[in-house]
Amino acid sequence: MHPAPWTVDNSAPSYADDGMPASIRHRALPGADGHRLYLVEFDPAQFVPSAFAAAGIACPDTIARSVPKRQAEFFHGRSAARLALMQLGHTALTQVGIGAVRQPLWPEGIIGSITHAGPYAAAIALPASPRHGIGIDIEMIADGSTLEALRATAMDAEEAAVLQAAVCDQWSYPALATALFSAKESLFKAAHASVGRFFGFEAARCRRWDARSGSLHLQLTQTLCAGFSQGDTCQISVSRLERAAVFTSYLW
Repeated sequence: MHPAPWTVDNSAPSYADDGMPASIRHRALPGADGHRLYLVEFDPAQFVPSAFAAAGIACPDTIARSVPKRQAEFFHGRSAARLALMQLGHTALTQVGIGAVRQPLWPEGIIGSITHAGPYAAAIALPASPRHGIGIDIEMIADGSTLEALRATAMDAEEAAVLQAAVCDQWSYPALATALFSAKESLFKAAHASVGRFFGFEAARCRRWDARSGSLHLQLTQTLCAGFSQGDTCQISVSRLERAAVFTSYLW
């Protein structure tokens, strides 16, 4: 099943004139019981640090010391997270912190995920029960040396062959390779809290691209924890965004 279309969100609160997102959209995520995924589109070059204070979004020291582009990504990712939390009854004062390995720190009883790439940031939040984890990821379609790096680090020859066989008018090889990298990122984000450690790209291998449902099927090559055993298959949802980007998600 392909994802629902995006809806422009005209009810989202204004944060500030400085750093105001160019647009805010949302859509339902399959399996998320109607909870919305929020997508913010912004221009990093227009961002100013005063937007944090104006919007009431906390700026950690590590972000305050970073370059403006990173500040813009963090701000708009947290803006999307605020909207996701507000649909669960939290107020605009609720903050999503940053953990020791840069993971978002959600309020107790909430699972969620944040991603950003290029002009996009997105977030979703869900009640922790009955779900265990969720991961979302946006990636700009790779080319040149970036594509070569994906081939070298994120896939093996068998996976590359699966992608090459799936090339079509709608999905070029670079787009599919980017989608595979993104799918593994979404799997990592969804599983990390339960696994409790980092695991590499080799922990999951692409076995099939399902064009009908728009999904990549990743099979685990090792047991990660009680919920992720060697041989298990994880179906990662894949779709395209404008501006040469792909979006993936995994909910379990």
